[in-house]
Amino acid sequence: MIPFDPAEKKAALRMLSNGLFVLTARSGDTIAASTISWTTQCSFVPPLVAMALRKDSKAHTLFEQSGNCALHPLALEQVAMAKAFFTHDLEIDDRSINGFRYEIGPRNLPIFDEVAACLILEKRAVTDVGGDHVLAVAEVVGARCSERKPALTVEASPWEYGG
Repeated sequence: MIPFDPAEKKAALRMLSNGLFVLTARSGDTIAASTISWTTQCSFVPPLVAMALRKDSKAHTLFEQSGNCALHPLALEQVAMAKAFFTHDLEIDDRSINGFRYEIGPRNLPIFDEVAACLILEKRAVTDVGGDHVLAVAEVVGARCSERKPALTVEASPWEYGG
């Protein structure tokens, strides 16, 4: 039997590979943007993405209300963008969110200009599994990839998350 040591559990969980993404959502005139990391593709046909969303986040609330979100995978050099969306306090005007330019794209979602890729996602299921995050599964209904770049991961960033 493997002994349960909380410090070892934390270290082992932090070895799971996680990218960094900015998720945007909108319901009516309300916009949310949040950095998330627990995300993975979970089906080829149809193309599905699974994401863990903090229960208390505005991004989760607006995704649930509207049924849509935009997921922006961040490139290795986009540490500043990831950091800008760790906060719940957003400075939003008609052209930028926390200083990053966006345009309104498909499904009335904010799409950032300064990212190499973006996925438009439609909600398929959201499950409360009892933790501080919900598990959301969404179908990819649109995509843009102007340039494939090395991804920003939690491991490559100055932060630790998980455990």
